[in-house]
Amino acid sequence: LSTSSTNLSGYANPDVDEALQAAHVSLDLATRRAVVVSTSLPAEPGRTWQLWVLRGAGPPRPAGFLRPVEGGLHVGTVDSALLAAAPDALAVSLEPEGGSSSPTDVRLVGKLL
Repeated sequence: LSTSSTNLSGYANPDVDEALQAAHVSLDLATRRAVVVSTSLPAEPGRTWQLWVLRGAGPPRPAGFLRPVEGGLHVGTVDSALLAAAPDALAVSLEPEGGSSSPTDVRLVGKLL
């Protein structure tokens, strides 16, 4: 299976209303492209939504950012270099502007089917 899609849903964070945050991922391994779209992530001044690739027991790998676009959407693409093989899961975290080398405030996680 080279093409799949899945939803990322709220991660167990007691400070966040998880029901209000979600994203959708479309992945095509044949072209090494993955697009993440969310209609529910809020704008966070001075902070950025960062994407992460999760694979096995290894550390999360920074994979890009979700950027705000018109209509209240946040859209991002996963770094194609990280898509040579299917990731086990993707995650979204809220980070200081410019991102982090490891996730500090994970908000969404989704296993890729």
